[in-house]
Amino acid sequence: MPTQRQVSVRRGMFETTVNEGGQGTPLLYLHNLAAPPDWYPFLDLFAERYRVIYPWHPGFGSSRGIEYIDDPIDIVVYYNDLLDELGIERAHVVGHELGGMFAAELAALSPDRVNKLVLAAPYGLWLEDHPAPDRYATPFRTLREMQFFDPTSEVATSYGARPADPSQTEEFTIQANRALATGSRFLWHFPDRGLNKRIHRIKAPTLLVWGEKDGLIPLIYARAFEAAIPQSDLVIIERAANLPMLEQPQAFVDAVSRFLG
Repeated sequence: MPTQRQVSVRRGMFETTVNEGGQGTPLLYLHNLAAPPDWYPFLDLFAERYRVIYPWHPGFGSSRGIEYIDDPIDIVVYYNDLLDELGIERAHVVGHELGGMFAAELAALSPDRVNKLVLAAPYGLWLEDHPAPDRYATPFRTLREMQFFDPTSEVATSYGARPADPSQTEEFTIQANRALATGSRFLWHFPDRGLNKRIHRIKAPTLLVWGEKDGLIPLIYARAFEAAIPQSDLVIIERAANLPMLEQPQAFVDAVSRFLG
């Protein structure tokens, strides 16, 4: 069973919620722009082979300290400090969307910390001729259609849905808005914070994973990342969009596990 604990980073400047499960080689999972759940079911599949470390970014959930983060460089320093606090020298790093941006920056600026890198539909690059949709200007219903291959499926309709218990609605709304506000530091009004100037420094073998119907970060961005990262391969998950790990969890975990070895 996964465990959850609060980890103090940099003498209490940051208080980080860290979820863990499994044993073996450390696998650091960096989540997307969403109020994070305690655990994702697909992480159980990884936990069969790896020690999965799933922290909530500063400014998400109960993790504190976002006021000390101004840019991706600060995020890299923070994650170095967190890994030091956890006693982890090196890890496989899997990042999705916003977490993919953070994972790419970590691999570029602290290459000795990353064994292998998995970027699932990451943010971080910007193509002037092919601008990605503005997440902050997209209505929720349209956003769901961009994120899911089948927006009417159970996994799609339950994702980000308000809790049925009215007593939980206020906290749900606070956390959802907090996640959006934190993400805006890196994504608004477009998600280019200089990764294109550093991405060539990524030395770790890299797997790029995209859903075939990603409407949020289109497939042309997969090709841009593949061209920019020296040792990279691309896997496209069928019948999935921006959240392949939720729509096709077994296919996602199989692809990543084959890569990690």
